[in-house]
Amino acid sequence: MVLIKVLLFILKNKITHFGEIYRLISFHSFFSKQKINIEELRVLDIGFNKGVYRWYFLDFLGCSQYSGVEIDKLYLNIYPDTFYHNFEENKLQTKYDLIFCSHVLEHVKNDFNFLKNVIQSLNGENGKLFLRVPMPTDDNIYFRALNSKHHDHEEHERDGYTKSELKLLLSNFGLKVEKCFLSMGSLGLKVHTIFEILRDYQIRFQRILQIPYILLSLIEIYFFKNTSSADVLILATKESKK
Repeated sequence: MVLIKVLLFILKNKITHFGEIYRLISFHSFFSKQKINIEELRVLDIGFNKGVYRWYFLDFLGCSQYSGVEIDKLYLNIYPDTFYHNFEENKLQTKYDLIFCSHVLEHVKNDFNFLKNVIQSLNGENGKLFLRVPMPTDDNIYFRALNSKHHDHEEHERDGYTKSELKLLLSNFGLKVEKCFLSMGSLGLKVHTIFEILRDYQIRFQRILQIPYILLSLIEIYFFKNTSSADVLILATKESKK
């Protein structure tokens, strides 16, 4: 019943972007296994964009202290609990118990400064960082080659990060990776490729593909075990000082 509520949200809000569908379902699958009671936690959603995860944290999980931050002014002033902030340049004074950052880091020129300021906003006691980034793989190269027209406009500063690169980067700030979830395997990547090609050529029947996109996402996330991936979601916490 819990998963059904997520799927109904996707249908009701007419989410037809395959990547958004896949990432929301896979994040729910990963997050629900962590057994985190989020109701009283102070949550920061970095790069909230259209507000999909705002719904997930506020309405679905019942978070009472949610904030969203964004640098794209197109999405500001839509929700009352969101604001502008550039983590490359400044840190926040407020501390958060849980910080969520999905597909933002690869767009950031100075990822070291960005993460340093983000982590300084993380509560030192039991603070949790959920970080999601693309991974550079051979499949990913195939994916980008087929829809390079779209990716030319995405302004990625880098193709992504390997798990070892992420662990090393986070260790600079005293964080260790507790859990790691590989998503967007070969099936998801091929479907995403088809979606991007259709979008590039402005084919406008994406809505009728919403149900197939949902079903294919569910099949890979819940029934396949990905050994390679174009996307990684991690849970990191501050290392305890001995």
